[in-house]
Amino acid sequence: MESYISFSIISVFFYTFMMLTLLAGKRSRIINSFMCVLGGMLCWTLGSFLMRMEAGPSYILWYYVSLAGILFLPYFYYVFISEFMGVRMGRKSKIPLLLMLLLFAINIPGGIILRWPDLIRKNGGAHFVYKITPWFLLFFVVAGITIIQIFITMYRGCRRHPGYRKQIEPILVGILIIFVGNLALAVPVFSGFPIDIVSGLINAVLMLYALTRRRLFQMRRLASDGVCFGVGVVLT
Repeated sequence: MESYISFSIISVFFYTFMMLTLLAGKRSRIINSFMCVLGGMLCWTLGSFLMRMEAGPSYILWYYVSLAGILFLPYFYYVFISEFMGVRMGRKSKIPLLLMLLLFAINIPGGIILRWPDLIRKNGGAHFVYKITPWFLLFFVVAGITIIQIFITMYRGCRRHPGYRKQIEPILVGILIIFVGNLALAVPVFSGFPIDIVSGLINAVLMLYALTRRRLFQMRRLASDGVCFGVGVVLT
């Protein structure tokens, strides 16, 4: 539990720090799309952390915050990849987003698609038990469609701009890491270790590295803006 708390706090601080620092710098469509990805990861990590900490007003609220971050993250990725590869998004590209919004709204009142976990207290500790139903596959189908769109966009971008292949490599590695990290949750050796949160953090760093390779902003300026932001936080 201690490792979970530590990595969660580190991740939340990193995502918040990055978002606020980027807000203070020069903005562009691709930077805005990257901030959306960071926002999705922040909702996922912070919601999960506060749910496990049983923060008020209810752990169910933080469950939905975390769920929203997870469900909408693929679409945020899709927008980021489209901007990164210079591929224009058509009107049909918003269909998965609208479907996910509809499913999420339907799920809110009673958790008909994916219900919040039951809080069970045992041996002095709190445990969350999920009850998965076949309706959960609806989320998977919509997310799967979005992921397919991501790889199609990568293919089109690399075909039009062969030089992008090297630049997209860190993002591909990051996607692989976050996918493997979530699968690793089912492996007993990772029991109690927040491998999914760590993989998400590594993925964000790799995305940031990919942006610097495109020279969309300089790490030196990012560091200086970050120092100013940190000093401002301390003074307030």
